Amino acid sequence: MWKKILRRAGAVLLVALALLGVALAYAWFQVDARLARSWDVAATPLAVGADDTRVARGAHLAATRGCVDCHGADLGGRVFIDDAMARIVASNLTAGQGGVLSAYSDAELARAIRHGLRRDGRSLLVMPTADYYPLGDEDVAALIAYLRQRPPVDRVSGASQLHLPARLLLAYAGAPWISAEAIDHAAPRAATPLAEASVDYGRYVASTCLSCHGGHFAGGIVNGPPGTPASANLTPAGRLRDWSEADFLTVMREGRTPDGRALRPEVMPWPAFAKMDETELRALWLFLRTLPPASAN
Repeated sequence: MWKKILRRAGAVLLVALALLGVALAYAWFQVDARLARSWDVAATPLAVGADDTRVARGAHLAATRGCVDCHGADLGGRVFIDDAMARIVASNLTAGQGGVLSAYSDAELARAIRHGLRRDGRSLLVMPTADYYPLGDEDVAALIAYLRQRPPVDRVSGASQLHLPARLLLAYAGAPWISAEAIDHAAPRAATPLAEASVDYGRYVASTCLSCHGGHFAGGIVNGPPGTPASANLTPAGRLRDWSEADFLTVMREGRTPDGRALRPEVMPWPAFAKMDETELRALWLFLRTLPPASAN
């Protein structure tokens, strides 16, 4: 009898191992196919120019919209994830050795910023495309003008790699790391509003919050390795419900909540938001106060 039980247990184990092997192979090759996909999105020319006002605006956007956080203070790129899950490299955005700037036209840079696409049409990885797709032509042109003015940095960081755990999350849990999959590339883009303390301008500034807090700003999104806390609910049903404008400004400028809790900058990049000007922050506050209560679920 024990021999029969052992034979059956062995057979079950073999079937389970075979199914596991199929699941692992499917995840690996499915993700490979998604990474190899070429997206048919035209690289639309922009009038970039290089006047001082435009370059200064581009520098402000790079500092406050996350470019420096990922690509480094010198925009020379860096490895910002390197663990058992993946090795993710933020590109060198200069014209130095290892940089991509010389290889990209202005139109291709604009497509990379807004659509998360490489020159050959394949998707970038972990590029917060949802945040940048709403940017108006003037701001995208300003970013490109600023990049073109940056001194070259010689830094070769290698290529990004998705290891098996990351591929499993992509294949079975819908992890949003393939940037081009995160947006509707044909969605209409609203006109850029006047830079003033208004709800409309706050909505425009709030595009930089989309990748972490979601389209309804209800949070609950984990952008990071296991143990990373989920993003906060920014609607009246969540974190900001009992805050004043002064509380909000303190959080954005100092990374400290009204109850004295210090925010982790690697989770909530408040040092970048602290560089926003008074108009941007006040407009953002006005917009968030108009949101309907929503749940992360």
